[in-house]
Amino acid sequence: MNDHVLLEKFYPDLKPSLNAKPNTINRNSRFNPDFKEIGKVMLEKHQELKDVFDEYVSIAASYGALPFSKVYFYKRLQREIDELITADDFYFAQDFKYGEEVEIDFSGDPFKVITHNGVMTCNCCVVVWPASYYMYAEFVTSQCTAESCRVFGNAIRHWKNRAPLFCVCDNTKAWVTSHVGKDVVLNPAFEKYMASLGICIDAAPPYHPQAKSAVEYSVNLTEKLCRKYRTDFTQVKTLVEHSQHLMELVEKEINEGPFRKSIDKTRSYLFHNYELPAARVITTIPEFEGNAIIKTVPRSYLLTIEGHTYSVDYRYIKKQVEVYLTNDYVIIKHEGVEIARHLRKDHDGGSTILMEHRPEAHQKILSDKEYIPDEKALFEKCKNLGDENLYRFCVSRIELGKARNGSAFNALRSCKGVISFYEKCAHKNLVSECCAKVLQLDPKTWNTPFIKSMYVQRTNELPPMPVNREIGIQISLFGDANGDKSYTHQYVKD
Repeated sequence: MNDHVLLEKFYPDLKPSLNAKPNTINRNSRFNPDFKEIGKVMLEKHQELKDVFDEYVSIAASYGALPFSKVYFYKRLQREIDELITADDFYFAQDFKYGEEVEIDFSGDPFKVITHNGVMTCNCCVVVWPASYYMYAEFVTSQCTAESCRVFGNAIRHWKNRAPLFCVCDNTKAWVTSHVGKDVVLNPAFEKYMASLGICIDAAPPYHPQAKSAVEYSVNLTEKLCRKYRTDFTQVKTLVEHSQHLMELVEKEINEGPFRKSIDKTRSYLFHNYELPAARVITTIPEFEGNAIIKTVPRSYLLTIEGHTYSVDYRYIKKQVEVYLTNDYVIIKHEGVEIARHLRKDHDGGSTILMEHRPEAHQKILSDKEYIPDEKALFEKCKNLGDENLYRFCVSRIELGKARNGSAFNALRSCKGVISFYEKCAHKNLVSECCAKVLQLDPKTWNTPFIKSMYVQRTNELPPMPVNREIGIQISLFGDANGDKSYTHQYVKD
């Protein structure tokens, strides 16, 4: 063991490096970092201890020094974090005007929700009015500009189309490209969207979370709420439905809760009585759809997007369309007009094809193909028709097809033909008798043409149809030169 490890073992309360200057190498060739600054950054960015230690090891190697042990590093860093959290018994009091400003931030803790696309790892995007501390929260799939703009638009709708004048944001890349001193370069897409709402962006100073303390506090409340009700998000829903449930919990347990231990005033009370009347009214809320994916519709009228195939109306073949990807849907537009919307299913290798997108000829092919597609549907159809002889014929014909290798498809097609003939005939009892009699004959006769011929013979044995003089129509049978018989009608005069 080296001297440093021995000191830790025999004198655990000794602080060997506390008096050493930060970012220096001590006498044991150990790199001593600025633990206080590391703690500040860790609290600000919600970093994990392991990630912070790995970064410290790489920095120590760049100085050509040895790192502290993981146990010692964690102990020192935890001491600084505890002091940062508990040492100051004061808070930064700020004055806010109702209806003037909101603060926005993402949660650091990820949460897992179950959607139709499987398990998704999400963060929360929180928007808060600091004057009333009334908050709005949604799940987002990534901490990006598109997601934050979508949440902001939904928040304005939730606020009854009211918007602030200013928005204080963090320095994440979704909102700020760079921030050095007073020089701030805003994310162009985020700046454009907020400008369309008439909102000015104010980026908080780096490493100073107190400048947006309202949203920092609200993010912590949201994270605790998600952990408390984590089982609520294990049901299969769309991300929109999960966000709606999250907002219901926020309304019930946070916005309707007491504001700063007040008995009669809540966040919701202050928001609806003071915040909303003072806020601006927004007439239109633009949609942030991000960058469109331009595609040309092929002859198959199917577009493959993110490993899944989606249909488009066949009339747009050879035309260019714009594809927009949201959390739950794939939206396809042509010249700005929506022509298709599908539930998003990434990388499953399947296809989503709507029948109305197909030409009539293709619809007819599929409808014929889907009519009694298998044995199970065949027997179910026979049971629904309620004819025992027809059911016995189909069961016998299918068993015969299985006994003869390679004849299963022909057996199913033969049964479908008999069922179709049964449904079209007026004398269904005669068709039923024919099905019963044909089973007593050679199996070669177990087919639709032979049953039809038996049916015609039985109809010839029926008594002549009476004349209905009230209507003036007579139904009769006639035979042609080939002996085939069919029904016809003639008008009868009194």
